[in-house]
This record gives sequence, structure tokens and C-alpha cells, in this order.
Amino acid sequence: ILEHSDISRDFQILLNELKKRSPQKPEEYQWIQQVVDIKSVRDWMLTQIFTGNQDIGNIRIWKSSLEGSKWKYLLFDSDLSFLVPKFDTLSFVLSKNYKINYPHQNISGWLVENPTFRVDLHQRAMYFYQTLFSPQRFQASLKKVKEVYGPEMKADRNRWGIRLSTWENQVR
Repeated sequence: ILEHSDISRDFQILLNELKKRSPQKPEEYQWIQQVVDIKSVRDWMLTQIFTGNQDIGNIRIWKSSLEGSKWKYLLFDSDLSFLVPKFDTLSFVLSKNYKINYPHQNISGWLVENPTFRVDLHQRAMYFYQTLFSPQRFQASLKKVKEVYGPEMKADRNRWGIRLSTWENQVR
């Protein structure tokens, strides 16, 4: 695994390179596929959209030090998910104004401008919403969360000075 300073330097080189390249050109899309695990970015984006996460700045991006390794996105710290049903996460995550947001959005924002990536993102979204994020699967998962964490929530809510009924209403 790369040391922190190596990661920072290597990641900054990637961000600088993105500024020089056009996402509309097929050869540039081929280039980014060689350095970034596009599937991890795509799945991260779709998960953020589905969960309505309002804080997409909490992310882990990593790569190993092995030759030919690619940058990968990891889902991390999603505590601001499922809070505001009317929050427009779709626009937030797919924003092309990525240069003023979080550094990792330089990659996702760049990809959104590529027509091949957009088609892939749409196809994967259809799969996710019919399978992993289907209402039936989501309800079953929510039921398990209530069963596993419900008994622990009283102490947690007391610790943070929040009524237990707040959590119970949120996981109905």
C-alpha cells in the first residue's frame, strides 16, 4: 500500500491530468479506465444517489502500490443518508460543477461528461434499482437493521440526547 504522501502526490497528479483531458474523447475515456476503477466510481455514485447522502465529501479513495493498480472508491461515513427525502442527490452527485466541490468529484464529474460512462451509469442504475435497491430488498434489510440494532438504540439515543422515537419513526 502506498504511503500517505505518495497517495497524495499520485492522486494530485491524476487530478492535474484530468484538467488537460477531454471526457468527450474516446481515447481519453480509455486512458481513465487504465488509472481509475470506473466500476467502483459508478457504484459509489449510484449508492450515494439511492441513499440521498447529503455529505458525499466523506469518501475513501485508494490504490495499492502494485504496478497497474487503479484508484478505487470506497463508501464511507454515510450518516447523512436517508435524512431529507426531497434532497436532490441526483443533481448533487451528477453535478458538472465538480471543480468547486470535493476533489474526488473531479473524477466523477469528469466521467459524467463522457457519453459512454453515462450509458453505463444508466444501465447499472436500472440493474441496481431492480435488484439491490428494490423496495422488497430494502424493506427486508431495514427489518433486519431494526432487529439487530433496535435493542442498542436506547443507549445510543440517551448518549446523544435524542428521543428513541425519532429513530423508530425514521426506520418505519
